Amino acid sequence: MPYWEVFTPVNAYTVEDKKAFADAITKACVEFAEIPAFFVNVRFQEMPENTMFLGGEPATNFVRIVADTIARQMPTPEIRAACMAFIGEVVRPFLTDRGFDWEIHIDETPVELWRVNGIKAPLDDPELFEQWIKENRAIPWEEVPAS
Repeated sequence: MPYWEVFTPVNAYTVEDKKAFADAITKACVEFAEIPAFFVNVRFQEMPENTMFLGGEPATNFVRIVADTIARQMPTPEIRAACMAFIGEVVRPFLTDRGFDWEIHIDETPVELWRVNGIKAPLDDPELFEQWIKENRAIPWEEVPAS
């Protein structure tokens, strides 16, 4: 699960823009982390004027992204650097190219503290996990046909 929260000025994006942005984030997470699309959650939070401040001053052209990842961890500085570079390219059309100042950070939560519909994701069972990816849903382990 990556959970992305995108804090934006009010009316910075249309519904169609948000859909395209969320699709780009989802596609990037699926490609980079090799996870099912349904793991990716994107929430847009519009911030009314005078509710975001940078250096004590109102920030009217600023987007802040907070991402939390659980399904995959980034164990090395090289992987973390590659992830941040990849994300930078994915979000550029929605941020830099539109003239927004922006910032992002990613937190990593231990996988033991995560469930999908109350089910532990089968990250250590490649065949079952592949089925989750294929069906794009959490499959209770008792539903999985015996091989």
